[in-house]
Amino acid sequence: MEDGTRLREDGQVELKCPPEIEAQFFDAVRHLDPWPMLPSMCPSLVLWGAESHLPVRQAGLHGRGLDREVEEAIPHARTVLVPGTSHFLPQERPDEVARLMEQFLAD
Repeated sequence: MEDGTRLREDGQVELKCPPEIEAQFFDAVRHLDPWPMLPSMCPSLVLWGAESHLPVRQAGLHGRGLDREVEEAIPHARTVLVPGTSHFLPQERPDEVARLMEQFLAD
C-alpha cells in the first residue's frame, strides 16, 4: 500500500492514522465555520468523492448542492465530483487526483 494506508494481515486495507488521532482532528474542527473564510481563499480545486458520506449533492445554506455553494463562495474555484470514489478519493484514485490537479494548475 502507499502513503496513508496499509494492507492488514487479513487482506483488508486500513488507514495508517490511528483512529484516536483522526477522532481528535475531527473533534478539533467540528465547531469550525469555514463559510466566512471561503471568499478570501485563492483559486482552488475542490474534489468531491461521488460516493462520499458527506452531503455533497444535498442542499446547503442557499438551497443548492454543497459542491455548487463551495464553488460559488471561493473566487475562481472549480469543483469536481469524482465518480466511484468516497471521502478517501486521494487514496482510491491518486492518478486521477494528480491529473485533475495538473489540469487545474495549467488552466
